[in-house]
Amino acid sequence: MFRDPQAIPPIQPIYADNNENLWNEFVNKFGQAFADTAAAEQAYTNLSKLEMKGDEIDEYIAIFEHLLARAGWDWAAHGSIEMFKQGLRKGIHARILQKDPLPNGIDQWQAAVRKEVQRQCLIFTSLGPCGGDYLSTRQNQQREKVTNQVAQKDPDAMDVDTMVVREGSNSLNWCKRCGGITEIERKKR
Repeated sequence: MFRDPQAIPPIQPIYADNNENLWNEFVNKFGQAFADTAAAEQAYTNLSKLEMKGDEIDEYIAIFEHLLARAGWDWAAHGSIEMFKQGLRKGIHARILQKDPLPNGIDQWQAAVRKEVQRQCLIFTSLGPCGGDYLSTRQNQQREKVTNQVAQKDPDAMDVDTMVVREGSNSLNWCKRCGGITEIERKKR
């Protein structure tokens, strides 16, 4: 059998086809060849725009952690903690700042925020959306019932709401919340 001296000798495979190192090396080489060169900058931009939506604290924390890793920031760095706090809802952030002791690291901040969101959900469930103001629970439920009835009013219906008439007086007196009337208007009527 005649062999061509210019022919390339067959190369023996380094890895077997089912070897995990083969696939790990492939993934690494592929990632290096097609890496997003601006990934860290884009992650920083997204971090600076990230805000907590409603009571979705777990979603906020998951996205924050993902972007922090992509940006290459140190988990315990002061800047990372400040970036986390900036995205929180202001009311929750303020309530955590009013507590003793203040959270130190990002893990403590995340735990404190989760606890505060849980507390706010419990207050909302027990007392209603405003925390019941200074009304009793029964008064607050009655107020919500009246508010819901007013909200369900037919827009085409004629407005014939009642007015408050002060006892012992024949002049009209509307309460301040209902718009009230001026002293001049009251004398005129």
